[in-house]
Amino acid sequence: MREQEQKSQLTIELNTLNMKLLRESKAFFDDLFQALIHLKIMRVFIDGVLRFGIPPKFSICIMKWEKNRDKKIRDALTREFAEEHLADVYGEKVDNQDEDYFPYILSEITCPEFL
Repeated sequence: MREQEQKSQLTIELNTLNMKLLRESKAFFDDLFQALIHLKIMRVFIDGVLRFGIPPKFSICIMKWEKNRDKKIRDALTREFAEEHLADVYGEKVDNQDEDYFPYILSEITCPEFL
């Protein structure tokens, strides 16, 4: 009988602690996500100014797409934002020494996969 009371008391305490942990995790996640988005926006702005110059003439947007549509979306963005006389410069480079160069800035937000 005593063991059952202790077990029920510990179960109640565990549930209370789990709820408290869940509440605090949600609150901290909001703060961390806001900080991440601010860092991403600052990085896009700085990369845009460094690549395209001052005054900055660009827009920032957030897009979500499926992984299998990655190539199509990159091609559409390149067609939309590429200047005609520089169209051959943009795209993925075949040579390992070169860097991929696009007429837009892309900063991905990824979610880590937990084991």
